Amino acid sequence: MIVACIPAFNEEKAIAGVVRKARRFVDTVVVCDDGSSDNTAAIAESFGAIIVKHSRNMGKGTALVNLFETSRKLGAKAIVTLDGDGQHDPSDIPNVLRPVLEGSADISVGVRFNGNNQEFIPSYRTIGNRLVTILANFGSDSPVSDTTCGFRAYSRRAVEGIRIFTRGMGVDSQILMDARRKRFRIKEAQVSVRYGADTSTLNPVQHFMELVTAIVSYRVRTALPRPLPFEILTRHHRIPRR
Repeated sequence: MIVACIPAFNEEKAIAGVVRKARRFVDTVVVCDDGSSDNTAAIAESFGAIIVKHSRNMGKGTALVNLFETSRKLGAKAIVTLDGDGQHDPSDIPNVLRPVLEGSADISVGVRFNGNNQEFIPSYRTIGNRLVTILANFGSDSPVSDTTCGFRAYSRRAVEGIRIFTRGMGVDSQILMDARRKRFRIKEAQVSVRYGADTSTLNPVQHFMELVTAIVSYRVRTALPRPLPFEILTRHHRIPRR
């Protein structure tokens, strides 16, 4: 079974199209409604998605933890994650899944920042992504081109082996750092992206600081002989929610 996992927060305008299109390429779609105040959950369910619902907004990292757990319970042999705001094109799912299904990778990471997409991506996103990617790749012998892209595929082995410590938007970079530390095989796949209307509820500076905090916290955590709890690592820097 192949499962598409979609974290979503107030995405009632886009979620129907994402779920409907994703169902063409996978066996099951699971949407985590992360405390939405709109009709995201009801719309996604009406288009055939299984719903995991948070009573309040808990962040993308927490959503992915619950999506991974649900996919394991469903017996997924592979999962694909994509955003619920419509920026990712579900038609790219087969391309992203291919390395995992062929057995050549444990994780396949979508790469948005290429020549075909560049003119459609806001410049602040391009610059911010490059800086965060440099930080996330620092000291690694297997760098990834786009460490913040949430359009990915995971083998069951990866889903079971990766640990998620980050609650917010920095989770995508943190996952890759944990995966490299555990020697999971990572490949890249080109994906398209659409930024018609920026749906992020964080301003660019907040978003950037959340990503940097996630990277630094993970490096501190893994450098210590006994990892500190998440609450201690972030006590003096409150991570903003989406």
